[in-house]
Amino acid sequence: MRKLILLLAALMLSACSSSQKNIRLVEQHIDEQRSQQITCADTISRCALPSSLLLQSQANTHRALIIEGGADSLILRLHMIRAARESIDLQYFIFSGDDSGLLLMGELLMAARRGVKVRVLFDQLFSLQDVTYLSQMALAHENLRIRLYNPTFGKASTDKTEFVSGVACCFFRFNQRMHNKIFQIDKKLTIIGGRNISDRYFDMDTNYNFLDRDILFSGPESPEVLESFNSYWTSKVVKPVFHLRDVLKQLLNNELPPLQQRSVPQRFLKLVATALEPEYIEQRFTKQMLQVQKLEYFWDLPRDPASGELKNSRATKLIFKRIEEAEQEVLVQSPYMVLSRHLQKIYQQLKGDHPQIQLRYSTNSLASTDAWTAYALYHKKKKRYVKKLGIEIHELMPFPKNVEDFIPRYKTLIAEKSQGIISSDFMTGAASPTVERPGPRTGLHSKSLIIDNSLAMIGSHNLDPRSEGFNTENGVFIQDQRLVVELKELILKNMEAHNSWVVAARNDFTPVVSDIGGVFEDISRTLPIFDIWPGRYTTAWQIKVDGVQTSPLDPEFYNNYLPVGSFPEVIMTRRQILTLAVGSFFGFLGPIM
Repeated sequence: MRKLILLLAALMLSACSSSQKNIRLVEQHIDEQRSQQITCADTISRCALPSSLLLQSQANTHRALIIEGGADSLILRLHMIRAARESIDLQYFIFSGDDSGLLLMGELLMAARRGVKVRVLFDQLFSLQDVTYLSQMALAHENLRIRLYNPTFGKASTDKTEFVSGVACCFFRFNQRMHNKIFQIDKKLTIIGGRNISDRYFDMDTNYNFLDRDILFSGPESPEVLESFNSYWTSKVVKPVFHLRDVLKQLLNNELPPLQQRSVPQRFLKLVATALEPEYIEQRFTKQMLQVQKLEYFWDLPRDPASGELKNSRATKLIFKRIEEAEQEVLVQSPYMVLSRHLQKIYQQLKGDHPQIQLRYSTNSLASTDAWTAYALYHKKKKRYVKKLGIEIHELMPFPKNVEDFIPRYKTLIAEKSQGIISSDFMTGAASPTVERPGPRTGLHSKSLIIDNSLAMIGSHNLDPRSEGFNTENGVFIQDQRLVVELKELILKNMEAHNSWVVAARNDFTPVVSDIGGVFEDISRTLPIFDIWPGRYTTAWQIKVDGVQTSPLDPEFYNNYLPVGSFPEVIMTRRQILTLAVGSFFGFLGPIM
């Protein structure tokens, strides 16, 4: 039966593919019409911006730098595009069509016109959907190539009806996505991490911004990054943009308006100028890069989305193996704290082998998250995470006290919002669940791991079931005391009492009644559906005005913190109800969230 279903799905999807005749026609059209004009006469430098960063990357030693701020991460990418002489390779889960996305795409086109070979690969589902623009970019220049991973029904755009149809007809294929992030120039200097390409990842969204993290590195692992990129670029799951039915149709109709040069939005001008300042790049990035002891790049191979297999990826296996070796502490930062059964067993085993081990998580609250459905399934399991596994959980506030340290542009964003600058809706364009404030809401998107204060991981893996089974992922493990200390300080800053709430057991239980209630809660929470027991073992806690920050495992915790309910600062009743409903009736969705 399973093979029959897969065969039917394959037939449906193949019916959505462009015919070989049309592909030959569009390739001929592309060859005849695509620009080959080069704007730079220097075939060696390609009129590239001189870069101390790129010069330093020539050395065959591991160097790395954590990139925390969104604006700096955009400045770095702009600088690297201008500095590239030979090649630029980009691989992203999301490459949006908002101001940041179009700015970077315009910069990539300018690099291609200088003579740089530019390859752009992004997952189709949540990326650029403008068919006319993608058709124009397909013709823009011989040196600029764009390909899409696992396009739905052989198209570049997916409307709501097609989204639902994709889930209904071809669930496994539709749901398998490329979550990797790579930004590499000249095969030497690389950025990877959690950031996608969109305003909210670069501190430029006036409604909602992510706290995210990249790592910039160079050295002996650079060829491995290129190998991973090439494996996707040549994968049968990846299609040139002009092979997709909607783009192909528009190209063959030969009615494309000319590609208009887009001016840089006013509020981006300062960032672009900063990217061109040698002194800023030298001081902010080049001199800050550490020569690290050991750096290991890891990545998943492209998958066959039609297989329907949900085995742990090789990236997942490596991460789990490292966690299993922990003896003193596992510190995780992930936006979605939905733990698979496998990972829960690992933590349970660690607690058995090392009773004093610290398991700590920095994650989103319902008020800060961009994915309330994932939060709902995590909320269902809080008692198990806290009581059974002994995990200390810190949930980011939507308006943390140190927001201006996390987002240096925060006051500027407030001013931009007051001037009527509204970032385009992107994926989570729903209304904010919190009280409206002058500044944008903040969410967590960083994916990092520290083991025993000696090993660090930064990458795209969320340590959730989606990253384990459905998505492909990549990242780096680093052994270097200075970098580990720096990363830990950054995570702990996010977890501080005025920036995050603590999830801990309630202290208002009455003996006998609470014991009976706890039994029924345990039974209810184990059910994949009909989890309707109203009592909750945990709640969120906020530090008192005169309180001292302590661990929820400390006997003094309850003297220093006040309970603030399960969903602090969430005023949207509908979101609270939906969160409880999804956790109660759709617990079986855990493996795909």
